Order: sequence, then structure tokens, then C-alpha cells
Amino acid sequence: MNTQNIGDIIRQLAKQEEEIYSLPCKVVSISNDLAELQPLNGDPNLLGVKLISGAADFPLKITPIINSVVIATFLSKETAFISLYSEVQNVEIRGDQYGGIVKAEDLINNLAKLTARVDGIISAINNGVPVPQDGGTALQTTIKTALATLVDKEDFSTIKNENVKHG
Repeated sequence: MNTQNIGDIIRQLAKQEEEIYSLPCKVVSISNDLAELQPLNGDPNLLGVKLISGAADFPLKITPIINSVVIATFLSKETAFISLYSEVQNVEIRGDQYGGIVKAEDLINNLAKLTARVDGIISAINNGVPVPQDGGTALQTTIKTALATLVDKEDFSTIKNENVKHG
């Protein structure tokens, strides 16, 4: 596999004594791993600006928002990449096959709510007093009463950040 990272390219350029420079640009379009950028200084559009460094099985890919401002850094006259972003549409860390990254705080809060609900059920069962021949009505009432105090239900639909994906 032929892989090349930004560090290797910079070292090569340093040997060739080429100047590395950057240019503020507006994002015109994104296609796969390349962007078209419009330099803010009025220069012609830049085509084929890299979103990822070289060929890699599991790259870090940051996709800017169309019309946002980015900094294009030139490694040579033919090779540029986006080095800074004003707005990001999404980030893929080592791919995207596992979907969005979990928002830890939302997950912890929802797990705490779920734990309180389960603890309430366990407590009601442990503390319920069976009444002969009531068909379990007394225990059911005890459980319903215990659960009525837990009005803040867990909502796991909020725990995934779809803008940051991983593989």
C-alpha cells in the first residue's frame, strides 16, 4: 500500500526548498475527498484541494460547510489541503461505519434515569406486601406508585452526534 502523510510531504518539500504558504478561501463545492475553493484575494478557483492526507485505509476526514471560509495550505504549486476551518459539516474518524459518536453526558444522564427506574421497580418488588388472593393488584399498585415519582423518562434519541462519525 502506498501511503503518504502531510509530514512526509513537508519534509520532501523542505529538501526541494519549495515555499509552503496558505491562502484564505471560500468553499465552493465538495466532491468525495476533494474541494473546490475560491480564494478571497480574487485569484482563480483552486480545484482538487485535499480533504485528507494521501491514501490511507482509515483517514481523518473533516468536511467544511459550503460557503464557509477555510485556509488552503500549499505544499507545492500543484498540491494544497485545507488546514483550518471556520465551519465544519462533519468529521469522520477512521471511517463512518459505526455512525455518530456518542455524546457522553447525554448517555450518562439517560443511564442514570434508567437506573433510577429499575431501582424503583426492584424496591417496589422487595418492599411490596403480598395480599392473599388479590391477583397481584397490591404489588402492581406499589410498583405504579413508585414509578409515578420518576416522571423524567430517559430519551436515548439525543445521545448520538451525527456530525462526528467513527469507524
